[in-house]
Amino acid sequence: MFRLLLFSLLLQAGPATPGEEVEDRLPLEETLSAKDWQKYQRETRYRNKIKIVRSGLEKKQKELDSRLGQRKLAAIYRTLAEIRGLAHHAAVLSSEESNPKELQHKEVKRLEIRLRKLSEHLEDQKLLVPYENRFHFENTTEIVEELRDQLLRQLFGQALGAPRDEERPPGSFNLAPRVGPATSTSSQRRGLWDLEKFTEEEFTEIQYKQELVKRVEAFLQIAEVRLKEIDRRRTGKEWEEEEPNPLEFFTYEDMLFGYMNAINGVMSSIDDQYESRRAEEKDVKKSLKKLKEKLEEFQPQLESLADLVREQRDEALYDQYMAALKASEVAYKGASYGLERLSD
Repeated sequence: MFRLLLFSLLLQAGPATPGEEVEDRLPLEETLSAKDWQKYQRETRYRNKIKIVRSGLEKKQKELDSRLGQRKLAAIYRTLAEIRGLAHHAAVLSSEESNPKELQHKEVKRLEIRLRKLSEHLEDQKLLVPYENRFHFENTTEIVEELRDQLLRQLFGQALGAPRDEERPPGSFNLAPRVGPATSTSSQRRGLWDLEKFTEEEFTEIQYKQELVKRVEAFLQIAEVRLKEIDRRRTGKEWEEEEPNPLEFFTYEDMLFGYMNAINGVMSSIDDQYESRRAEEKDVKKSLKKLKEKLEEFQPQLESLADLVREQRDEALYDQYMAALKASEVAYKGASYGLERLSD
C-alpha cells in the first residue's frame, strides 16, 4: 500500500505531451530484442514461437517496473504498446495454427499463466500514474485478457461446451453434441466464466482440474448448485450460509444455461480424454457412472420446474429450460451407452 502511494505521488508529473504519444501497438520486430527477433524468424513451430513471445512479455513486465521507478511516462506508454504488440501477434499466431497438438501444447498453458499474472500486475500498476493516463494500462489489460480467453478456448474450449465443427472419429462415445441455444446478449467483452454462466471461482477450478474424475465431479457440482438455488428461490427459503450467495445475481435462465454447459462439459471431458487415451479405462467408467447417477437425481428436479417456467411467461427461459432437459436426456443416454460398451 505504501509503495503504491509513494509512486503515485512521484508520478504526478501530468499526462504525456502529444509528442510523447506512441502507437496503439508496436510490430514484433520493434518489440523483441535483435537476438530474439532473429531466433523468432528461424522458428517454424507454433509452440516455439509462443515461447519466444512469452519470454518477451516477461522482459517487458520487468522493463515496465523499471520505467515506473524512473517516472518516465513516455517510456512507460511505449512499453505498454510493446506488450500490446506481443499479445496481438500471439493472437494472430494462434488463429492461424490448426494443429491441435500445437494449440494445446504446454507452452500455451505457460503463456496463459504469464498473461494472468501480467493482467493482475497491470491492474496494480495503473494506480501509479495520473488518472487521465490510466487508459493506456486499461487498453493493454483488455488485449491481454482477450488473448488469454483465446488461449483458454484452445486449451479447454470443448470441455467448456464450445461448439464442435469436426466429425468425431469412429469408436468414440459420441456423448457430447452441443445442446442448447446461445444466449450472449451483451456486446461488451466478458470473461469466459460469464459467457458460460459459471462463477469465476468455478471456472478457475475447472481449469486446474485436469484429472478426469475430479473434473467431472467439478462440473456436476456446478450443475447441482444451480438446481438447488432455483429450488431455494422457488420455495422462498432464505440464504442461510455465512458466505455471500455466489449465484445471487444469476437469473433462472442464467442458471439453466450454466446447468446445461456443465452437463455438456462432463460429456466433452469424458469424450476428449477417452479419444486421446489420456484417462485410464477405470476412470472413464467411474466418470460415466457418476454422470449417470447424478442425472437420475437431476432429471426429476428439472421436470419439477415446469410449472415455475410456465408461470414466468418468458419465451427465452422456456427455450433454455427445454435445452437443459434435452442436454440431460442426451447425457443420460450417452452415459448408459458408454457403460454398456465398456462392459462389453
